[in-house]
Amino acid sequence: MFCLPAPTTLKVLLSKCSMNVGINQQLFEIINKYISKQEPEVNEFVLMFDEMSIKKHLYYYVKHDEIEGFQDHGVQGRSSQLATHALVFMIAGIRRKIKQPIAYYLSSSTVSADRLTVLIKEVIGQCQEHNINISATVCDMDGVNRKALSILGATANCPCFKLNDKEIVALFDTPHLIKCFRNLFLKYDIKCNTDITSDQGEQGTGIAKWSHIVQFYELDNSNTNFVFAPCIKKEHLNPNAKQKMQVKLAVQILSHTVAAGMYAKISQGLTPEAVVTANVIAKMDKLFDTLNSDTADLRRGKPLATNTKCSTTHITFINEMKLFFKNISFIGSSRKPPSQEGWVWTLNGVERLWNVLRQKHNTIKSLATRRLQQDPLENLFGCIRGNCGSNHNPTSGQFKAGLKTAILSNLSQMGGGNCEMDQNETIINNFKSFLKPCVRNTQQIADTAADPISSNQSAFNDIDENILEECSGEIQACTYVCGFIIKKFKHECNACKLIFTTTEQSIMHTFNTFKEYNDLKQVLNYANKNFVMCVENCATIVNTYLKINAHKKGLMKNIITVIKEKINFDFLNECMEHKNTNYIIKIEAVYRQMHMECTSRRAVMAWLVFSHKSINVAL
Repeated sequence: MFCLPAPTTLKVLLSKCSMNVGINQQLFEIINKYISKQEPEVNEFVLMFDEMSIKKHLYYYVKHDEIEGFQDHGVQGRSSQLATHALVFMIAGIRRKIKQPIAYYLSSSTVSADRLTVLIKEVIGQCQEHNINISATVCDMDGVNRKALSILGATANCPCFKLNDKEIVALFDTPHLIKCFRNLFLKYDIKCNTDITSDQGEQGTGIAKWSHIVQFYELDNSNTNFVFAPCIKKEHLNPNAKQKMQVKLAVQILSHTVAAGMYAKISQGLTPEAVVTANVIAKMDKLFDTLNSDTADLRRGKPLATNTKCSTTHITFINEMKLFFKNISFIGSSRKPPSQEGWVWTLNGVERLWNVLRQKHNTIKSLATRRLQQDPLENLFGCIRGNCGSNHNPTSGQFKAGLKTAILSNLSQMGGGNCEMDQNETIINNFKSFLKPCVRNTQQIADTAADPISSNQSAFNDIDENILEECSGEIQACTYVCGFIIKKFKHECNACKLIFTTTEQSIMHTFNTFKEYNDLKQVLNYANKNFVMCVENCATIVNTYLKINAHKKGLMKNIITVIKEKINFDFLNECMEHKNTNYIIKIEAVYRQMHMECTSRRAVMAWLVFSHKSINVAL
């Protein structure tokens, strides 16, 4: 019988795995040890980065004394904005099928181009410090990504940038580019050069139309039993918004099978103009083969579906396709689509990377271009969502837990996503060193230290002068809560009762009076004015502090510091024997009250509930 671990055991295991926002030093140290035992050519990695949508959600993390769910960029700081995206960085091997997530950040909306530039430099800098050689970066064609790469110095004609005198090639994700091309083709006809030349030597032009593909589909499906392109369905021809995101539909419609079928149908009723469309589809099929190769053998006899070598025609075809994308135009488009330049950018980048790797390592004789895509990162996102219970929009806490689980399960994939399973192995396959406590360096200690109390102390200056309006609903509600606090006292002491309660009811006890179930018997505790004033002022401090500093670290420590400075607890001196105990219970109750109040008033404070143990330690 195979005994599975208990849920408690798994939770303890996850708690040992430190995955704080930003750079994880333990991961880098383990990867460094792995690389030191490998051949030099294995130390060639692609750095891929992308964002995953998360749900706005805040909760108080007692261990770190902070509210999680705000924008957090690690050493770059936190802000009061709620996080809606998680930016993840992952490395994947160029020469070996290995991968490992190395850092993540939480952002409000999408991260800005300037900040993304800083984070890219930060992550690559850490990689270089740990002897991890980043040869290329891969991302999608999002505008922020393009701007960040431009800031770093990369262009379409020279798709690389230097960091610490190390050249790094910048690439765009091929599956994303193929989807962009299909989506543009759906909307616009394409004017392109043909293989026909005039007597004067001028190259002819033609127009590729999506309507030609639709016409081919209708003719093909008029056959009684067999068709040329059985995989083509109506969702390929007229995809909805969700289907436009599926790589499979784009690749299948821009395939060799569809091109061959259109050539055959031209003699069977398809308009002769469709030959231009068939030529474009045939070129896109060959291009995808060129940029999606991961085998040294011919796949189904397709010559470009193999790894790039000096003896193959891949580079010749790449140069041909660069001219193709430079010369085409999308009829009706008001501007040149970014993905058109993205193709030229990526083709130049692949050629440059191939030349660099060959010059650097004499042992490198081929390049598997599929490893220059961000499928491993997309599969990681699917793994995280699966670990969150198939939750496509997890909270920041769920994302963090899902990422931990993914790493501890070697990024096991569930399949069924928008990307092919990448078959890459994780670098960290022995968690003995990863799960043991590590000695934190100065930077890590600084990251978890409490932030200094805000210099804006004017908000707390008038706390002691707060005028108690006994008839207000605020004070009457506070008075009732004070009665609940008094109920928490376990010791029987007449002196303490005199400090906190009163036998004379006033207008501030109106709500208490109506809360009594029996008019003849008094059950509730009736707090005196001094105690109510103290609790109200403490609550005001907590609310005021969190309005300004809820996103900062060391909340409990700093709030208690302000309370000690601003609140007068001299009335507790009437019972010196229980003074410290009363003080602790008092502070703890204030935070519990904040939880009840803020659940309906301010979501930013709804999860700020401090335990009795944490309060005692802080004091």
